Amino acid sequence: MNIQQTGGAQGPQPVQPARPAAKAYAAAAAPKTAKVDQAEISDQARFLEKLTRFPDIRTEKVEAARAGIADGSYDSEDKIRAAVERLLDESL
Repeated sequence: MNIQQTGGAQGPQPVQPARPAAKAYAAAAAPKTAKVDQAEISDQARFLEKLTRFPDIRTEKVEAARAGIADGSYDSEDKIRAAVERLLDESL
């Protein structure tokens, strides 16, 4: 039996080309960044949080105002003038 090679004897070849040592060292020395969890708060959640800051509703005051509106004694020139002035102050 006669076996002939088609090419010359070359020895083992690397699968990937070798990286220069400086690049390998720089990659190993690079700081690793830690992953950080993040949370986003929706506009709705911000609104609901603001609602919790309001004082409790004083139902006796609300009922008194409703009764005054129903019998026509709630509206007066002084109350309307004060409300308009507050509205203008807040808007400016």
